[in-house]
Amino acid sequence: MGGDGSRDGVGVGRCGLGRSRRPRTAGGSAAGTSADLPTPDDPCDTDAALRYVAGGDAVVLGAKKDQPKEEITASDRYSDQLLAERLQETPGPWCLYNTSENPTDTDTYAGGPAPTQQAKAHDLRPRLITLTLGRQNDTIVDHVDKC
Repeated sequence: MGGDGSRDGVGVGRCGLGRSRRPRTAGGSAAGTSADLPTPDDPCDTDAALRYVAGGDAVVLGAKKDQPKEEITASDRYSDQLLAERLQETPGPWCLYNTSENPTDTDTYAGGPAPTQQAKAHDLRPRLITLTLGRQNDTIVDHVDKC
């Protein structure tokens, strides 16, 4: 997130888990250059932070089910709640990277457009990934609606 709440996706959140745990940059990166990697949602200023990547579709961004164009506040997103309520209690600290995009389905998560969310997650070398896909998958939506 940018300082104004926008999702600019510019820069690298270097929470630093040592040289081998940092995201790779151009030349060795599946995501491309370091500018293709997101910054952490909350700036991390520690070299000991563990990385948490929340990826997927509009649900991860906080889109409301009944009003998909509107988003809930960042603090109400499940990724932020998981971070605040569970992860910070465990050995940490943690940095949250939200790589989600709307719309996203399984094919776009893994296959395009570049850099893919999967490539970003790979390059961030997270300790934890949560992935939510399905809102743009008509087969899944029809199945869930029938239940």
